[in-house]
Amino acid sequence: MVNISSFLKYFFKILITVIFSNLIVELMFERKIEDFLNFKFISVSILISVFCALLFLKIKKNK
Repeated sequence: MVNISSFLKYFFKILITVIFSNLIVELMFERKIEDFLNFKFISVSILISVFCALLFLKIKKNK
């Protein structure tokens, strides 16, 4: 069973990291901020965060 508080802790940390790292890349290549805030990017960021949070919880549980 997944501990919800641990999952949310990892999820939000990873989500913030993914969003800010992509924002920095977008600014480095001087793209428009509107391109950064599209639905595709936000949905992919959430999916990556969910996958990584579940992976971290599985690794933590196995230790």
